[in-house]
Amino acid sequence: MNTSLIRKTIFILCASAGLCLSATALAQAVPTDPLYDQIIDSVANADFDAMASTYHPDAILVSTKGTKPIANVIPQWRNSGEQVKEDGGSASVAFRFSSRQIDESTGFESGIFRYQSTDANGNQKTSYVYFESLTINQGGQWLTLMERQKGPADKAMWEQLAPR
Repeated sequence: MNTSLIRKTIFILCASAGLCLSATALAQAVPTDPLYDQIIDSVANADFDAMASTYHPDAILVSTKGTKPIANVIPQWRNSGEQVKEDGGSASVAFRFSSRQIDESTGFESGIFRYQSTDANGNQKTSYVYFESLTINQGGQWLTLMERQKGPADKAMWEQLAPR
């Protein structure tokens, strides 16, 4: 059985069970979109205070290497991001979702994010990462409680997900 047929079969099974959202439904605005917009802007502007403000103070990063409080991770990201900017480079992040379960106060989303850095010479490095995110609406602001970076994805899987 080829990969395309497997994917179609899985999608049909998920859709018939009501477990998957259509590309149209995933592309519609959802309550957590402003959270992801703020993350996108913070990466583009190397603004790590803005990035930190998207996380709950007790947020946890889960990766293939273990778990860490986000308060311990942001300084590492800040150092890397500021070095890229200092060296004349830039960075960007984009998100595509395979699942978005959200009500008025909580959310659980999964998909792929694409992180891209460009050095001063225009050389680009792109990473695709499967992720899951647990969020909470606190006082009208969506905050990430848990970010799970599950492991590498690829461009082909990225392109199968609808842009938001």
